[in-house]
Amino acid sequence: MNTQESVTLAPSLLMQRVAAELSHCQAILRRVEHAVHETVLAPGANTTGPVWQKNMQDLDLLDQSLGDLALCLNSAAQGAALHNTVPLNAIEVLGALRLEHLRHRLKGTSAVPDRIDHIEIF
Repeated sequence: MNTQESVTLAPSLLMQRVAAELSHCQAILRRVEHAVHETVLAPGANTTGPVWQKNMQDLDLLDQSLGDLALCLNSAAQGAALHNTVPLNAIEVLGALRLEHLRHRLKGTSAVPDRIDHIEIF
């Protein structure tokens, strides 16, 4: 991210964009959850034991948490918009984010089209 760039964001707009990203993450998680479910239904899959059950419950908890956070942030954004809060410095607020495309979406700018963020598979 260019540190010379000076971009301000209305807190309400940033919160709306973060809420949209949380909703997007929730949709991704639901697809992953479905894929995991399909995988464990495969013949020979080990779907027993408390660790497996806890991991599956954690996926559902993460799904519900992302949805609730998105709703909460949208509500906060509406309140911030009504109170005309001071704009935020985008570099200070978004500078720590590792995903370039996410930074650009939250700023409301276009990401470099040929740049793909590194995704680490664990």
